[in-house]
Amino acid sequence: MKILWKNHSYAIILLLVSCLTAGAVHFFDQPVDSDTYMTVKIKEGDSLWKVAGELADGHDMDRSEIIYWVRKKNSLKGDTVYPGDELVVPVKKFGYGSEQQLAGVERGE
Repeated sequence: MKILWKNHSYAIILLLVSCLTAGAVHFFDQPVDSDTYMTVKIKEGDSLWKVAGELADGHDMDRSEIIYWVRKKNSLKGDTVYPGDELVVPVKKFGYGSEQQLAGVERGE
């Protein structure tokens, strides 16, 4: 066993670090749970900028932070959205009533 470790320690460490990294990426890069966050159905004439503006008016995040969150969590490549698209937005659902809370944004995600 000592000979194996002595001859291949770098490869073993690299393998372990790779496995841990892959596990962390898989764990932290899960899709957004649409049961936790509200969804918005895009209508004719809507844009990502317009939707973000409506959300920003009643919450603490600014428009650019909302757009960043929506693009990341919905895997959008650009800012283009189409009528009928359903986007998960950073507003958490709370069981009954119309209580809402805006999710936080971390640029390092």
